[in-house]
Amino acid sequence: MGKISNASLASAISLLEGMTLGDKEQLCDEIYQAQPNLLASVLALSRMEQELPQIEVVLEILIVIHLALKASVTRLQLITEADQERALQRLVATVKFSEGLSRLLQEESIGQYEAFQTEPSLLAFVFGRLEEAGILENSQEDTKYLVLVALNLVACVASARPAQQST
Repeated sequence: MGKISNASLASAISLLEGMTLGDKEQLCDEIYQAQPNLLASVLALSRMEQELPQIEVVLEILIVIHLALKASVTRLQLITEADQERALQRLVATVKFSEGLSRLLQEESIGQYEAFQTEPSLLAFVFGRLEEAGILENSQEDTKYLVLVALNLVACVASARPAQQST
C-alpha cells in the first residue's frame, strides 16, 4: 500500500488548481522545512538550463506531492541526497535495461516497472502532467532531466521510511 491515497492525491491536485503564485511560494517554504533535498533537486533544474515553464511543471508536481502527504496520515523521514541518488540509480538502471528492446518489450518492461510501484496513482499523475505539458514528447536531449527529476520524486516518496511519531 502506498503512502498517498487516491483521495489525498485528488484533493492536492484540486488545491493546486486554485493556488496563486503567493500560495505556491508559501508551500515551497513548507517543502523546504519538511523535505529540502526534494526541493533542491527541482531547483537544480535551472542550473541545467531548463526553461522556467518546464521547471514550474516539476515544481507543481512536488507541491502536489507535499499537499497529498500533508493530507495523508503518513509522515516521512527526511529524504537525503543519498536516498535520492539510490532511487535515481534504480530508475536509470530500469531505463537502460529497456534500451534496445523492441517496442513491445519496452512497453512490457514499463508495465512491470509500474506494477512494482507502491505509488501507482502518483506515478500516473506525474506521467499525465509531463505529457500534458509536452515534456514527454519533446525530443531535446536536455528534457530528460525534467523527466528524471519528476520520476525520482515519486521513487523517493515510494521508498521513504515513515517518520517516527512523537507521543
